[in-house]
Amino acid sequence: RGRGGKTHVQRRGGSPGGGARGGGGELGPLERVDPAVEVEQTFSRAGFVGGKTDHLVEVARTAKEPELRQQAIHWLGVSDSRRTGDALASIYGSESNNEVKKQIVHALFIQSNGKALVEIARKETNMDLKKQIVHDLSQMKSKEGTDYLLELLNK
Repeated sequence: RGRGGKTHVQRRGGSPGGGARGGGGELGPLERVDPAVEVEQTFSRAGFVGGKTDHLVEVARTAKEPELRQQAIHWLGVSDSRRTGDALASIYGSESNNEVKKQIVHALFIQSNGKALVEIARKETNMDLKKQIVHDLSQMKSKEGTDYLLELLNK
């Protein structure tokens, strides 16, 4: 019994009132593990501890679901750019999905990896993606980025 003589019922969700599930009642049969959750768990176990990002690079390269690749790219973006910047730039070169490409650009921006962004911008033919890269470079303090922007202005 809880305070005031009321009985608290523990639902199968693990907390009184259904917890984070919003009190939705009983859980159904075993739920499938969301691949994005698997990436987060992998990163929290291996990514920051010892900087092991090989599994995330593999997911970013090979996962069939674009959302899963984007999640892995996000986690690579917040890791050490010396270890993951080249991998992200390489993935960009072989990627066909523009949303995944945008995530790679954002990850490289987070890393302040102006060198990789300039290399990508030089090869990019999609003007929307190129504009995003140029915008991101304009927000960074990167010698390579500044040199590239000056080169664009002088054309």
